[in-house]
Amino acid sequence: MAYTPEEIEEGKSAAILAYIPFLCLIPLVKWRENRFAYDHARQGTALFLIELVAAVLLIPGLALLLVKLVLTAAIIVAIIGLIYVMQGQSFKIPYIGEWADRLIGKDSDDYHQENLF
Repeated sequence: MAYTPEEIEEGKSAAILAYIPFLCLIPLVKWRENRFAYDHARQGTALFLIELVAAVLLIPGLALLLVKLVLTAAIIVAIIGLIYVMQGQSFKIPYIGEWADRLIGKDSDDYHQENLF
């Protein structure tokens, strides 16, 4: 997916927020008009939901191991997402990115096509 250089520069700060728990909701709501920020926000929000589920499923013993594994993986993927943001590139998290598309809504290209006027 191609973004304009202006779109990337304008949306970088919001895209960074996309991978920070709780703050991921800000670009999802406030930056819908910026495809770069919104695409990262959809994925960051999906990642945050997975983190919440992992935190809620605190069954002693096995759950603690599961939570540690999921949260460690989420942190690694969030760091990778931040690296892509800083490079001005798009990053679709395997499985999670597609799930975010279905869960949170339309692809930003579709959104922008419908809201041109």
